[in-house]
Amino acid sequence: MSFWLLIAVAVFGSFIGDQFYYQVGRRYGQKLLQTKPKFAEKFERASQFIERFPILTILLMRFAWGLRTVLPITVGIKAYPLWKYILINLMACFLWALIVVSFGLQMSHWLHLFWTKMLPYHQGVDIILWVIVCLLMIKVIYVITMYLKSKK
Repeated sequence: MSFWLLIAVAVFGSFIGDQFYYQVGRRYGQKLLQTKPKFAEKFERASQFIERFPILTILLMRFAWGLRTVLPITVGIKAYPLWKYILINLMACFLWALIVVSFGLQMSHWLHLFWTKMLPYHQGVDIILWVIVCLLMIKVIYVITMYLKSKK
């Protein structure tokens, strides 16, 4: 797949998702604040960023763990001007896509080099299976940890 095609697809998907969340905030935000106490809590934190640094918040919201979904909804609730949001969000989507796709392609290249050096020394693909098992174990541990944290 072409580098620029990957960038375009990532930008498009990210942009559509953010616009959707912006519209959810714009149309149903007040109802969400009244019916979802955890969302209202995150809304307060997100509002502080948006009020102090609106453009920077929109540019960097993809990298804000824990507030990633809340930020575009909050921008919509605060009725940030739509065209201004669209322009800043397009730049942010491109920046995010460029970083993620570049990192992903570089990692896949390094993994390819690693496997081409490792596989001749191992008869079969057992090492690949062990890597997959380890990744799945990490995911399971993460999910269990997040579940236990939510119970507290």
